[in-house]
Amino acid sequence: MEGVWKKLADNIPLSALIAILLDEENLEFEILYSNYFLSKRNGYAYEKVEGKKLREVFPPFYQGNLIVPSKMLEAIKKQESLSYTNWVYVDDIAGAVILDFTLVPLDQQRVAIITKNSNQLDEPEIKVAKQEKEHSRKAIYTSSWLCNEFGEYQFAPTYKDFFGLEFESESNILNEVLEKVDSNFRERLVFFRNQKMPLTQFEMVYRYHHPHKGDIWVREQMIDSWNGTGRISTVQDVSEKINEEVNIKGTNNFFTKLLKTSPDIIYIYNLLEGKNEYSSKFIFEEIGYSPKEVVALGDSFLPSIIHEEDWQMVLDHHSSTLPNLVDEEVAELCYRCIHKNTGASIWLLSIESVFERTKDGRVSKIFGIARNVSVEKEAEIMLLESRDQLQKANDFLQKVVKTSPAVTFIFDPGTCQIQFISENILGYSGYSSNELIKTNENAIRMVVEEDDWELMDDFMQNKLKQLDENQFEKLVFRIRNKDTGKISWFDSKMTIFEEFPGKRSNLIIGVAMDISKEVKSKRIAEEANQELQQFVYSVSHDLRAPVRHIESYAMLIKEEGENKFSKNGQKWLERIIYSARRQASMIDQLLNFSRNRHARLNKADLDVESLIHVIQENTERQYANYPIEWEISRLPSAHVDEALFTQVWENLISNAVKYSIKKDLIKIRIFSQERGEELIFGIQDNGVGFEMEFSEKLFNLFQRFHDNKEFPGHGIGLANVKRIIELHGGQVWAEGEVNVGASFFISIPK
Repeated sequence: MEGVWKKLADNIPLSALIAILLDEENLEFEILYSNYFLSKRNGYAYEKVEGKKLREVFPPFYQGNLIVPSKMLEAIKKQESLSYTNWVYVDDIAGAVILDFTLVPLDQQRVAIITKNSNQLDEPEIKVAKQEKEHSRKAIYTSSWLCNEFGEYQFAPTYKDFFGLEFESESNILNEVLEKVDSNFRERLVFFRNQKMPLTQFEMVYRYHHPHKGDIWVREQMIDSWNGTGRISTVQDVSEKINEEVNIKGTNNFFTKLLKTSPDIIYIYNLLEGKNEYSSKFIFEEIGYSPKEVVALGDSFLPSIIHEEDWQMVLDHHSSTLPNLVDEEVAELCYRCIHKNTGASIWLLSIESVFERTKDGRVSKIFGIARNVSVEKEAEIMLLESRDQLQKANDFLQKVVKTSPAVTFIFDPGTCQIQFISENILGYSGYSSNELIKTNENAIRMVVEEDDWELMDDFMQNKLKQLDENQFEKLVFRIRNKDTGKISWFDSKMTIFEEFPGKRSNLIIGVAMDISKEVKSKRIAEEANQELQQFVYSVSHDLRAPVRHIESYAMLIKEEGENKFSKNGQKWLERIIYSARRQASMIDQLLNFSRNRHARLNKADLDVESLIHVIQENTERQYANYPIEWEISRLPSAHVDEALFTQVWENLISNAVKYSIKKDLIKIRIFSQERGEELIFGIQDNGVGFEMEFSEKLFNLFQRFHDNKEFPGHGIGLANVKRIIELHGGQVWAEGEVNVGASFFISIPK
């Protein structure tokens, strides 16, 4: 699901993050992913916030009792979306902003949070403010205060500078500011501040007699906290904007202009007649109707613009909710409208309150503010769809796990507690998956064969702790059934469990396959092979003495009766001695090959380059009459058994020279390279070569492709090389071309 979440977050022009609930009691979240707009739209310096606690990124989120934890936890539990408003202080320039939050649960722990500024300086204003600050001019554009349910105030650091006052105590700050508010606005401001208007944002613009700047115009916005127990206020200097756009002739003209410049649709709706009596000019920008058209259409306006799927909801709202509103109450409704010109669906969020009543107290007219929330709504829909996709993927994974013959598990190596294990563990261990998950004991030791406990402990403490992302570790272990005592062998592969893409956890996820049949077959094969090796050793050992006797007696006959034999007799005697010696050499090599099968490795760091030079000198003495050109690259040290590794290179170098002896100049090249966690050594000659179709047969015992008279040998050397390298955990292979040469390669772990 990483692709769905990231695509969503990166393609909406809103601040968006995805977080996981860590602590229900303290409502502690950890941010798993955030997009670019988190900084751009909310004024934060650009930095990655993944992995941080939500408390670090939005500290005021947890202050002033602005949210009710129980309601948020209830929304997550019910998997329902939740909208709320909060106040965040940014910096000396951007001041404080009011943020609209939309929380969408993705599952029982993860939530997506989308934020949108209710009030904030636009980018040109912020740019001007920053430029003025750089020129040492005091540019304080916004500030704020917050009051909790106990009447305790918290003021932003810029509050004193904004109003140009040196307050004697924080308890008297608001009164000192009020004294310098123009008397025409003072009474209304006091009334405005004392009103309780939950879940709705209100604002007022008033003139303030600034001690240093003269008269300035201040826009103050207030909003009650989400649970109605506190209040947030932000103030903004709007003098420049008002002076440029409005010719202030009086309070009435000012408020009229202010309504016209609001980016939201402001309207007055006659509830009794079912028609709009007033609409601000922004209705044209949002749905394509001019204010005059809206009034002219009368009671046919709403039926013509409301989406058919939302029409009944709007009717119910008008017939049930709005008529029962009390004066200080507001009602919200989110619905779709159809744009007059484009036919596109536009999501509007209307916030409405009572504007006028009849003499008998019935609600007659409604004052409303409608905002285009299409982007937010589409983002919410996309998040809900992603949650559905996640659920489908999870259901599919559950089916795969249930039908797979492998045992799938997730566990904590620190506590040895199993977080998840597939149900088929019951047949192997006698324990159900629920028993192993719920137990407080060491669940690993409950199922793993006792003789493998130490192996498992070492694996968890050393191997698993060193795992990096995308790395896997293998382990073969046994499970004993507590009821039948049957032991099953398992080959497992484990890696770090990512609770979220890119989010590392302390858990390990793994898959284990039952290899009991393979282990049994391998054991039978090993026993058969061991018997064969013992037979080869026994036969070779028993043949050794007779062959030496033949050679010894033939030598005695030759020495004592040399003149008694004809030339043919002497020739036959020489052949007997040669054959006996060759047979004795073959038996020695066969015995050596058999011993290497069970050799114990005494590994140590070996200077391979020095070893090669020693073998080079011995080879040059052996082939003193043949010109040899050597090319030996710088070779790394290797962690190997020195005696066995010496046999490898003696065989490889001897073969390279032997099969190149017919060349005018023998050329031998020895080189190396690193590949991942392996060291690769190679030797190349310019000898007779071979057909590539026979490359694998070269390493078979007694395999030869040339007559013994042409190139003497027994066909054991390369088989011995392969066995020694495999004992080291490596591989051997060869490449060649007839009459061009051959290359032999060996790889061993670093």
